[in-house]
Amino acid sequence: MTHRLSPRALNRAALRRQLLLGRAPLTALQAVGHLAGLQAQAPLAPYVGLWTRLAGFRHEELKELITERAVLRAHLMRNTVHLVDAGDYLRFRPLYQPVLARHLAGNFAKNLIGVDLAELAATAADSLARRFEAAGITLDRDLGESPVLADPHWLHQVITNLLTNALKFTPSGGRVTISTERTGSTAVLRVTDTGAGIAADDLPRIFDRFFRGQQAAQISGSGIGLAVAAELAQAHGGRLTAASETQGPGHGTQMTLSLPSA
Repeated sequence: MTHRLSPRALNRAALRRQLLLGRAPLTALQAVGHLAGLQAQAPLAPYVGLWTRLAGFRHEELKELITERAVLRAHLMRNTVHLVDAGDYLRFRPLYQPVLARHLAGNFAKNLIGVDLAELAATAADSLARRFEAAGITLDRDLGESPVLADPHWLHQVITNLLTNALKFTPSGGRVTISTERTGSTAVLRVTDTGAGIAADDLPRIFDRFFRGQQAAQISGSGIGLAVAAELAQAHGGRLTAASETQGPGHGTQMTLSLPSA
């Protein structure tokens, strides 16, 4: 015998699943895991969403979870920002990444213009010059003409990220060099530093989201900057690679951005 639920019963079941029939005796982390994604497009949305659902919810509880990265705000589910727990993010993101990559590439195709990689590099270096000077780090430039088709806003963000990383991991008295050149059909930008370098075991994972290696763990940061930079490079039809030495006179890191030349 088949039991058919009335529309009212179905509606109440949906509300119960969403913790909307009454305030539940759950922790914020348990609620986020139960919901498998809480709308977080606006900064206050997850706080309001949990306050309306949970008995005894405290603002500080969610703040601590976000600080400790037990929960994350990420582009998931129809490309809107949701709050998910870290475990669900690791499961969802590989499934959603191809969709996000196609969306990103499609948007880039509408905004590509002819720009000189050297000019973008000079602008990024100028914007950070005072920070390098204050840190006692020499910023050298060797910028050769390197025309590319790119979205200048996002490509500037990639270059700024590479320079900022070099600034973080180079000690006072060190040197960072940014260079551009055109090699055949490829435009190449390199950021080379004289920092401590990246451990060999960490190097294959530095473009993974939220990965923080031995050196990075000692410095504040989110662990997503290089991952985003690599995705932006890919969206431009290029790639971002890294080489590093932790010992000897040539120790340091070199980040190489390769893009199709215009």
